[in-house]
Amino acid sequence: MLSDNELAEIKKRTESATKGPWKAYIEDRDFQCGSSFIQTQGEDIELTGATEADYDFIANARQDIPKLLDEIERLKKNRGLEMDVFNQIENVTDMESFVQFLNNLAQDYKDNHNEWKNLSIDDYLKSIAAWIDDWTDLHGNEEFEQLDFKELAKILYMGKIYE
Repeated sequence: MLSDNELAEIKKRTESATKGPWKAYIEDRDFQCGSSFIQTQGEDIELTGATEADYDFIANARQDIPKLLDEIERLKKNRGLEMDVFNQIENVTDMESFVQFLNNLAQDYKDNHNEWKNLSIDDYLKSIAAWIDDWTDLHGNEEFEQLDFKELAKILYMGKIYE
């Protein structure tokens, strides 16, 4: 796993390198005379002892590494949002924080639906019921004794008809 410092070092090296795009030009593949080189926005790069694959790898790394760094940032952000939504459960203490949690959960579904296991309302509700059964089998009913199940049922039902 890469640390934040390692990612920062990679980003710094990427930003310090000659601007892209870079393209490999290989003798006898891309042209007939001269030597193979990597064209950059600055001086061309010539390598000694490099294979065609080495040239292509190095040239494409200039474009690929920034894309990979962006994807890592996106995934870290989404992971952070996922953890934020989960961690918000501890902060639900009243109606306002419950409504905020529901809105954040809805946003999480919109932004990260590919990470959700239950994509249909049917699967989602059945999984809630299954989780309650499993939880109470393992831990008992104590955490649920304070819930007003009638109000919770009303809340869930109103989601069906309210516009």
